[in-house]
Amino acid sequence: MFKLHKYKAFTLTELLIGIVLTMVVVGLAYSVLSLTLRNMNVIERNMHTTTELSLLEQQLNIDFNSHGFVVYNLDKEHLIFSSPIDTVLYEVRENLIIRNLDTLSGMHNSMKFYFGGTEVKEGSIDAIKINFKERDQNIFLYKINDATTILLKDGSEN
Repeated sequence: MFKLHKYKAFTLTELLIGIVLTMVVVGLAYSVLSLTLRNMNVIERNMHTTTELSLLEQQLNIDFNSHGFVVYNLDKEHLIFSSPIDTVLYEVRENLIIRNLDTLSGMHNSMKFYFGGTEVKEGSIDAIKINFKERDQNIFLYKINDATTILLKDGSEN
């Protein structure tokens, strides 16, 4: 006679429940991964913006403190840093700031220039305030005027 062997196996219902549970776990893992990637992109954009602002602030600070005269020309929208050794030209455009041939930033909203604590539209300056539209942040840089700068305001003797 034939002896029937019963094999241990899963029923069709158990297999379907296993597949459904696996799909739920994979779906949750995918949603967590996509959320993490989205957050990483936001963090990367913020880091890029912060780095650009920091580099702009550093370069302006270096130029302010290494050049004796700083003049803003309103017609050409040029910020000129000059010393007996070197001259640096910043072009201030609507969407970017160009230093000689380097593009530094494209996010500024407004710029204000000061000389002796008073806001000026053009001419010699000793301080600058830059407002950025993408962030609620300002950069304010200044230099201490030497006697020559004070006597030769606007680059010419009065």
